[in-house]
Formats: sequence, structure tokens, C-alpha cells
Amino acid sequence: MKVDPNARLVWPIYPFNPYGNASETSVEWAVGALSVDLHTAKPADAAIRHKEQQIAFTISVSDSQ
Repeated sequence: MKVDPNARLVWPIYPFNPYGNASETSVEWAVGALSVDLHTAKPADAAIRHKEQQIAFTISVSDSQ
């Protein structure tokens, strides 16, 4: 995975299971959270009120079997 150098990947995160009224405990249900700080850029036209940021990332998956 290639992401911005300031990005942060946290794994494992165990989601809440409402049926068990607790977080999952098996790695089978674990997920990852990728967070990136947002640094918005002002548009060239001051009349435009939106801000933009581009976040580039690449995910490669390969089957090792």
C-alpha cells in the first residue's frame, strides 16, 4: 500500500458486535483504519467557497497461493 507519508494505518480494529453487546475478538472480523490529515487548498477564484485536497493512494493485492 502506498499512501501519503503523513497517513496512519491502524490495524487491527475490532468493530462493535451489537448481538454480543461487545467488540469482536476474532482477527477474522478485524478491520484497518487509514487516516490522513486534511490540508485544504484555497481555490484560485476567491468567489468559489469550496476547498479541495487530493489524496493519492495505491492498493495492491496479490494471492500468495
